[in-house]
Amino acid sequence: MGKVLVADDSRPMRTTLRLLLEASSGVEVLEAADGIEALRVLEDGPVDLLICDLEMPKLDGRKLIKILGDRAKSPDVIVISGTARVEPSQSGASLAAPVVGWLEKPFDTDELLALVDSRIAAQTAS
Repeated sequence: MGKVLVADDSRPMRTTLRLLLEASSGVEVLEAADGIEALRVLEDGPVDLLICDLEMPKLDGRKLIKILGDRAKSPDVIVISGTARVEPSQSGASLAAPVVGWLEKPFDTDELLALVDSRIAAQTAS
């Protein structure tokens, strides 16, 4: 069974994603309301995949992804955002390192599930 961390400041979004992923992908889902909380969860043990909103209080998703990208071992990241994707040259910082997918809110749940299932399969195969 894979383990997914959902980091989003919206409790309804975290709950919806947890219920969807547990029912459809059979993964264990952990939750964090911001980037600092996500780092604490990651200190408690590894996860296979991080689903991360970019706009969060305390430590936003961009900074969280940068921190994770600087680590030797970090989970793959699927970004979910209410803003359009920003290319690294426009933002001044690359999000590319651990990012394996990007979905704009509102996103298609089938697309999210396909991304999650493919990443979990890749993680458990290695």
